[in-house]
Amino acid sequence: MASHEETLAALHMASGRCHEIQGGIHAQTQEVDNIVQQLLAALGNTEAGTLLHGQAAQATEALRTATAAMAQLKEGIDATLQRFQG
Repeated sequence: MASHEETLAALHMASGRCHEIQGGIHAQTQEVDNIVQQLLAALGNTEAGTLLHGQAAQATEALRTATAAMAQLKEGIDATLQRFQG
């Protein structure tokens, strides 16, 4: 088992990485939204446009799920960090 200092350092690092990952997921969600807007402008209300819009909606939902999962992980890490800090 790691020392107390090593455990604190690992928890701090993990919390920071979770925050970075959440930011990256958020950026990807915005990128998907931009793609959807471009596709809708180009394809309009066509069969292809509708299909791609549905696929983009699925991608957006998956990214939101990933964001929520990372938030839960970060919350758990931060709670553990607080316990280790006393």
